[in-house]
Amino acid sequence: MSATTGWLGTPAVMASIVRWTGPQGQTVVTFGDVRAADDVVLMIHGMAGSKERFLPLALACVNAGKAVVAVDLPFHGERRSEPHGSIMLYPPHPHFMKVSATVCNTLLAELPETLNAIGVTKPVTALGHSLGGRIAYHMALRNLAVKRVISVGSPIGVESIPKGATFTEKDHGYWKDIDPFAGTESIRRVPITFIHGEKDKVCPLFTIERLQGLINETSPDVKFAIKVIPDAGHELVGALEAAALAELLEA
Repeated sequence: MSATTGWLGTPAVMASIVRWTGPQGQTVVTFGDVRAADDVVLMIHGMAGSKERFLPLALACVNAGKAVVAVDLPFHGERRSEPHGSIMLYPPHPHFMKVSATVCNTLLAELPETLNAIGVTKPVTALGHSLGGRIAYHMALRNLAVKRVISVGSPIGVESIPKGATFTEKDHGYWKDIDPFAGTESIRRVPITFIHGEKDKVCPLFTIERLQGLINETSPDVKFAIKVIPDAGHELVGALEAAALAELLEA
């Protein structure tokens, strides 16, 4: 399969597009040659999204010589037949934390096998939006094969967590093994960039700024940057999408 695009101000390009379904139900689309490309970008969407949301960004990356792997989160996109797949939950729904934690932990457990199965043998650049950005960040914390993290509008969620507390305490046990203040030994080797809309009301900017401050207190050598996009909100459109592409094309 192939597609042509001129979106996001890039020249038109012909890209090889391959769909892959894994034994655990994983659904993936690859753009370009993931086996041969020097830089493979893993794109992870947010709650209620799907991998197809990244088509403009993916084709722009292929035009720049990169390859792309776009995945569906569990219970999303082509994976909606899974338990909870038809339920899009948001706070203050009582099951939101449980479902979103299951989504994150399931994908993080699947990713090594998924990437190996489609021929990705090198560390990837992980780009995630919203809940996907949280997953991208925790790829670094869990020491998965990632060389760079770009997290857009990410709900790291540290606005009311006491210093030293974990998501286990915050989220009633659902975020087991996910601690935003731990794992800095792993992330010292991975540059992390948070791109955030100035007017994001879903995941307020100050939550990321607090995380940065806490990490800087304990591990000032971590390569952690925040880029604020004026007047942008939470959705990956317009200036926020253009900023994500610009960050991807910097390296």
